[in-house]
Amino acid sequence: MNGGTGLTVDALRGDGFFRGGLIVPGPALMRASLTGGTAGLRLTEGQFDPFPRSTPDAITTGAVLAALGAIERMAAAMAQANAAPERIVLSGGAASTLEPHLSSPVTLNDNLVLDGVALIARAGR
Repeated sequence: MNGGTGLTVDALRGDGFFRGGLIVPGPALMRASLTGGTAGLRLTEGQFDPFPRSTPDAITTGAVLAALGAIERMAAAMAQANAAPERIVLSGGAASTLEPHLSSPVTLNDNLVLDGVALIARAGR
């Protein structure tokens, strides 16, 4: 999963086979879209709270939970197809925000794309 402006959720088997993926707005873009797309909401920093009681906290929490929902639904679809992920790899701007809220094993990788390019180069593809 790469979570910056856009959130990509890719389903990969253990051998690297790409099963498919999703592209949705990342938490920051979701929050920003409420500023431009609604009257009276302005972008302010909120905190994640399971029971938010302020508008900034409700926006932040909602954006995080929406992103987590995309990740968890993909993991559930993989499990239903008898290919449950062993772990979730997070990269990008929202990775550290999302990681504490996932119940599956998580690996943070700040260099996911470069690591992939290096792997392809070593494989001679």
